[in-house]
Amino acid sequence: MPASSRSAELLLASFLVFIITVNAWQGEQHWNSGEHQKISSHSSNSGRYTTTEKSATVSVNDYVVTAENGSSKCLLLRAGLQLQLPYVTIQNRNQSAFVTVPANVSSYSGECGDDENILTVRFNDYYQVALTFTKGEANCKTFLSAVALTYSVTARDFWEAAYPILDTKKTISAVNLTKFSTPVSSSFVCIVELPVKLADGHFLYFSELHVQSFRSSNTTSFARAERCNEQLTQLFPIVIGCSIVGLVVVIVVGYFVTRRQNQTITYERLL
Repeated sequence: MPASSRSAELLLASFLVFIITVNAWQGEQHWNSGEHQKISSHSSNSGRYTTTEKSATVSVNDYVVTAENGSSKCLLLRAGLQLQLPYVTIQNRNQSAFVTVPANVSSYSGECGDDENILTVRFNDYYQVALTFTKGEANCKTFLSAVALTYSVTARDFWEAAYPILDTKKTISAVNLTKFSTPVSSSFVCIVELPVKLADGHFLYFSELHVQSFRSSNTTSFARAERCNEQLTQLFPIVIGCSIVGLVVVIVVGYFVTRRQNQTITYERLL
């Protein structure tokens, strides 16, 4: 088979592998996000804190939890937080309300324990989120182990809710979690959105997360960061694409080199 034909076939095969890889990755991303990113029509009302549409941009806040004796800042967390709250409408349809923690929220508290670091954030009158970080694996790892959410179903924020659930207070939680696991003395960072599934179809979304728990320092500087797998996954098609481009370059160069050699041999034979 001529060298030019072999090069063309390799080039076509490389292109097909690239297309298949990218399509498979996009399908996986769509499947992973489909469960917890249901978007419905947007309802605008300046008096409400919730919408029926998931916000594309979320305000990022800094939270610092200091030990009672002031000896250390045991927990640093920087993130944008958004909640997905399901309910049933008066038309008996399943609906979700989305609410974000506003910028510069100042109503939060925390605890610095030997076994647990806790951050509790209060916002928009009726909402409270408590995050519990725990040590595990012989005190070598730290991770988010529990989330507790408390909120009230008010007519202001759940304007389509069926009557029986209006004016009720809900407590939703998730326990036995191992989210954001990182070695002690290291921080955890992830620039992509991370969902944490709570009970009864509730979700808590973390955006641009950077967190470090069980700190002994009194500074507000994060330690060396461990990056999330989700962030590395987004780089996968880029790496594959660069590899394919490199392979194509090698094939093209090889083709021209082989062609030049064949031309030289043909010329020598003519002589």
